[in-house]
Amino acid sequence: MASVEANLQEMLTCQICFDSYTLDPPKHPKALPCLHTFCLSCLEQFQGHTSVECPSCRRSHEIPKDGFHTHFHFLSLLDTPARKSTLVQPMVRQKLQLENKCVIHGLSVGRNDDVIAVRGRTIQIYDAKFGLKDTLRLKQYIASATLMSDAMLVIKETASSTLKILNMKGDYQGSINNPKFSKSMTVANGGCNKLVIVKQNMVLYLESTDNIQWVEKACIQQSFFQLMYQHKFFEAPWYATVNSKGILIVSDHHRHCIRGLNKQGTDVFCYMKNETSLDNPGDENPESKLHWPRGICVDVQDYIIVADHMNQQVALLSPKGDFIRYLLTKQDGVRFPRSVVVNNNGQLIVGDDWGQVFVVEYRKYTDMV
Repeated sequence: MASVEANLQEMLTCQICFDSYTLDPPKHPKALPCLHTFCLSCLEQFQGHTSVECPSCRRSHEIPKDGFHTHFHFLSLLDTPARKSTLVQPMVRQKLQLENKCVIHGLSVGRNDDVIAVRGRTIQIYDAKFGLKDTLRLKQYIASATLMSDAMLVIKETASSTLKILNMKGDYQGSINNPKFSKSMTVANGGCNKLVIVKQNMVLYLESTDNIQWVEKACIQQSFFQLMYQHKFFEAPWYATVNSKGILIVSDHHRHCIRGLNKQGTDVFCYMKNETSLDNPGDENPESKLHWPRGICVDVQDYIIVADHMNQQVALLSPKGDFIRYLLTKQDGVRFPRSVVVNNNGQLIVGDDWGQVFVVEYRKYTDMV
């Protein structure tokens, strides 16, 4: 789950061109009657038309003679003092052992700073200080889970191709079905009521206006990548995330790589191991270190954080997929890191296969006047 700052940045970004709104008229936020908001320059492409179809909810709206209204609340948010962040030497602020040594398969952070840990067939909810608040028990093992912006959990169970929607009390709220679903897929929060489904040979985008009825928004099929990737997008896409620009970032476990794809299915970057690295474990080149990557997330600046599982370390990559530094290593006590998330204070939370949790500070935040 993205931090509050990341959510604000996403909200103040046009979902057509992915440029940030500004106080200058060309990038003013304009609200459609359905309340979805886009920049003026993108909506101007409909000049001469009598109506426009909202790119988000697909509702049709008549274009007023004087144009759509400016979203003044969004404009006021642009005047809000921002926080500047700089990378600093990573420091482990907290290390603790959860109730047992069960693997921490996934981590999310709610708007109220609650930490949600997926562990086997259970979902544990902790407060910001890791006091256990609740435990939700499911009948099947959880293969993938993501927390949506309305505090709803979307669950993919191991033996099922149907996605379940649960509230934070564990109450069943509905399900999501699609003929393209399979038992081997992972789910990610795409932002703005979008859900991304990742399979070996397909990336499927779903969208909802009421968080129960999900409709297919876009689908990138395997044929797009046939020649380059031998009939598969990915070998083992176990974890995925989406940055503020809509770039899908997937950790491919078996191919030992991190790939970024835009919404057209074009590769934006690929960070991967050196082919000789597994035979030369002493090689200190960071590019040769990635081995069975697992959990992946992005921070408020779209920097990428990946759990390098077998090398027992957590790496920080630039938004373009270039290696920067390690944030956590075996020397810090981490044992086979599997899940990562950035909390609302900009701190990294890491869960490993021994049921340990690490809170790492790697950015310094200051208010910009």
